[in-house]
Amino acid sequence: MARSQSIASRIRFFSFLLVTLPLCVSLLTFAVVSRILVVGGTHHDMVVELQHHKLTTERWLNEQLQSITFFAHTGISDLHDTAALQQALRVFLNYHTSFSQIFYASPDGSLLTGPELPVPINVGDRGYFQKARQGLPVVSPVLVSRFSHNPSLIFCAPLPFADGRFAGAVIGVTDLRTLDEALLRLHRRQNDQSFLATADGYLLTSRLQENTIILPRYNPEGIPVTRTVLPPEDSLSTPHFYRNTQGVYVLGVRLAFKSGQWLLVQERPVRAMLGGYSWIIAMTMAGALATAALLIPFLLKAGRRITGPIEEISTMSEELTHGHYDKECPYLRTADMPPEIRRLYDNFCFMAERVSQQMRDLEHLSFCDTLTGLHNRRHLAHEGTRTITACTEADLPCSCLMLDIDFFKQVNDAWGHDAGDMVLQSVARTISNAVRSKDMTIRMGGEEFAVIAPATDTASAFSLAERIRRNIESTPVQAADDEIRITISIGVADMGGAPIFGTTQLDDLLAKADRALYQAKKKGRNRTEIWSEKLIAAAPDG
Repeated sequence: MARSQSIASRIRFFSFLLVTLPLCVSLLTFAVVSRILVVGGTHHDMVVELQHHKLTTERWLNEQLQSITFFAHTGISDLHDTAALQQALRVFLNYHTSFSQIFYASPDGSLLTGPELPVPINVGDRGYFQKARQGLPVVSPVLVSRFSHNPSLIFCAPLPFADGRFAGAVIGVTDLRTLDEALLRLHRRQNDQSFLATADGYLLTSRLQENTIILPRYNPEGIPVTRTVLPPEDSLSTPHFYRNTQGVYVLGVRLAFKSGQWLLVQERPVRAMLGGYSWIIAMTMAGALATAALLIPFLLKAGRRITGPIEEISTMSEELTHGHYDKECPYLRTADMPPEIRRLYDNFCFMAERVSQQMRDLEHLSFCDTLTGLHNRRHLAHEGTRTITACTEADLPCSCLMLDIDFFKQVNDAWGHDAGDMVLQSVARTISNAVRSKDMTIRMGGEEFAVIAPATDTASAFSLAERIRRNIESTPVQAADDEIRITISIGVADMGGAPIFGTTQLDDLLAKADRALYQAKKKGRNRTEIWSEKLIAAAPDG
């Protein structure tokens, strides 16, 4: 069977629950809502930033194309002056550092003039040159340059048509690293990655992998072959988390541009995104713990206002149950108690006091002789051993007086039992008036009395006995119109040595005083006799 919980333990449990449960629910709600807000805010920022990247990238591409177009219309004056054309191309490169090479291509696509042109190259089959034939300036897809053999962007602008005929084109080559650098300059966060990819998921620009730059690869035909993981198509409207090709858990968005040929992708690691959020959660948890640390002692203190009085009442009830009726009701500040507990406490203390008083009265009656008011033999058995033990441990003497009224039966026969009771009461008063407060006076039964006198040697006990005997002899008892004169015989013994009679010092002391009393009666009554070893064989009256 499970052990029932105390009120205090239940209050402590519910106090802890009352504080921690709302804090935990609030903290969990805050964490979930904060995460939603952080993710939503980050996603919105990334979409806005990606749109800015798109505009910036498109503007950069247009600026490069406009530079080539302007040069094609104004920078070339004479196609037949090769030296002048070569010089014009070099000047253009000096002022336009985003281009790595620039060439003039003849109407059939042959690269006739340009810096560092070691071998003849023909681009007549390229798509961008075909559009230039139609009079359109164009930016090519990412291609492997036939000159540098590196991934590049080609900006191609036709020269002004002469007599309606295509006069050739100016071709500017931009290394893909230039576009990478342009994208890197757009980053606002160190951990963000932006890159270009094809619509079917092939990497066009470089990206970072474990602090190493990974460049896209192309086959000999210039087709990209490096696969990459792309965000879902609805990433602009809905946040999506996924693991990229580096195995990093990221939030990603993508945006199509250049007529849907390219995708501009931005990724942000979740760990970097939630780093500040985790710090906020940690600080919130610390605040919640601090709040709990402040509230729980307060609630426990408030709970003790209830449990404290109940525990005291419970302890007091156990004391009463075990017979400790002399315990006083504990003092408690009732002003701090709830009114119900205060009434319970007041009523219990009142009842406990009444029970204690009644039990004290009963104990007094059980240890007291109702006729004389003296202690009875039960009290002697209960307290006598304790008194003798205390004297033994303190190395103090202890004496016993055994007293018996002489010819008491004749008093009852001559004057009746009421007169006998009056005699017993008179003798009890005389004995009580003669002894000290620490002495124990007992009615042994009938007309026999005993006195246990601690810290009293034989001589002092004999002196006490004689004083009692003389006082009784000189104090007649009035019974109707008669005076009843009575005498008393006394036996005195002190404690010493090993017990001769019985098994305890008390038994031995009483037996010795009783034999001395027998000797006093034997010698004529109305006298005091002291115990001596000669009386060992003496038999007391039955």
